[in-house]
Amino acid sequence: MYEINTLAEIKAKFEHSIAHSDSCSSLKTECKIMDETLNGLQTRQLYFLGARPGVGKTTLTVNLLDNISKNLNENEYILLFSLEMSKIDI
Repeated sequence: MYEINTLAEIKAKFEHSIAHSDSCSSLKTECKIMDETLNGLQTRQLYFLGARPGVGKTTLTVNLLDNISKNLNENEYILLFSLEMSKIDI
């Protein structure tokens, strides 16, 4: 279902994608208010999502990433760091 890579593999794939990328297009989240306000998520940007505990930050993030991943090319990747949940919990 999902591929688990080492940090070295992720770094190599990231560097390869940056070196071979010639455009900075936006990634549509399929969330109307975010896509209209931000014009989608911009590539090469770092986004933080913060809110009070228990309001659905992880659920929102996973849903957005799932929507975005449906429109990615074969050589494009999404990287998610969570400081409060393990990969099994996510």
